[in-house]
Amino acid sequence: GVTVDDGEFAYEVHWELECDGDKELFGGAPFERAIWLSPSSSCKLTMRDDFENGWGGIYWRGIGQILTMDKGQFEQIHTFTVPDAPPPSTPPPPSTPALPLPPSPSPPAPSLPPPLPPPLSPSTSPPLPPSPLPPPSPLPPSPS
Repeated sequence: GVTVDDGEFAYEVHWELECDGDKELFGGAPFERAIWLSPSSSCKLTMRDDFENGWGGIYWRGIGQILTMDKGQFEQIHTFTVPDAPPPSTPPPPSTPALPLPPSPSPPAPSLPPPLPPPLSPSTSPPLPPSPLPPPSPLPPSPS
């Protein structure tokens, strides 16, 4: 794609792109658009500045180029060739099948206190035998 930065004097910036004699794109700043060109096409980028004070930090980026316009000119022409398309990415070589991993040991079970016996309900508890009480002992006579 092609992008042109924004900047303080963007309204002064104009450009036109021709490739293989055909006008492909033109615009100002800021600008952003996708473009598809044949590899090895010959291109000419004509850059203009209304006040001849350069593009002041605004850059035209695209098709393998990063360009700007120098001060003191109304028009500047850059020529370039569209880079060849990168080779198609080749798939990675097949990997050797991974060996199955041995099963990991299971973690030890957390230690728990032993379970409590179920509570006994009053109806199921065995009755307690009455405890025999010894007969009351006679009191010794009190001294008088």
